[in-house]
Amino acid sequence: MDGSTNLLVLGATGQVGKLVAKNLRRREANFSVGTRRRANLQELADQFGASRFIDLDDPRTFDEALKDITSIFLVTGYTVGMLVQSKSLVDAARRNGVSHIVHLGAFTRDHDAYATFFAWHQMIEAYIRDSGIAWTNLHPHMFMQSFLSVWSIQGGVYSAYTSKAVGFTALEDVAEAAAVILVEGPGRHNGKDYWF
Repeated sequence: MDGSTNLLVLGATGQVGKLVAKNLRRREANFSVGTRRRANLQELADQFGASRFIDLDDPRTFDEALKDITSIFLVTGYTVGMLVQSKSLVDAARRNGVSHIVHLGAFTRDHDAYATFFAWHQMIEAYIRDSGIAWTNLHPHMFMQSFLSVWSIQGGVYSAYTSKAVGFTALEDVAEAAAVILVEGPGRHNGKDYWF
């Protein structure tokens, strides 16, 4: 990895972000984890090496959090607020010279998808592409851990969402891929959509 690379991982108190950070730590990458809870800063710094305060609902926190950052792992919650959060973060990333955004999206190849969270992710991805910042989108299908933690399976596997085939993806696989992409950077991964 280039010594000038400085990564920021969002979502490190959640499932995927925490696994991305653990993968980056094993690779001895230069990174910080972001948190909106000031009380978590020291604990996260102890766990991952460095932390930064960033509140996606408060764009005034972005410039300081993005100082000297070259790449961001962008993960958001599943509310309509993710649209404004992502837009304002991308604007701040461009303003602060961030060179690469790795976005955790959703799995749909249909341009005319109208399921709410698919459409939200497509709008965010379009905005990132239009920003001029190098980008990589990760498109996991159904997370295996989510399915197995919510529904008990007795005597077979059931699709709770659709009559179409559902591809189950392990959180660990997506996190490992994200870490590799962040470390290898936009030279190898700019403009790519990775489907899981």
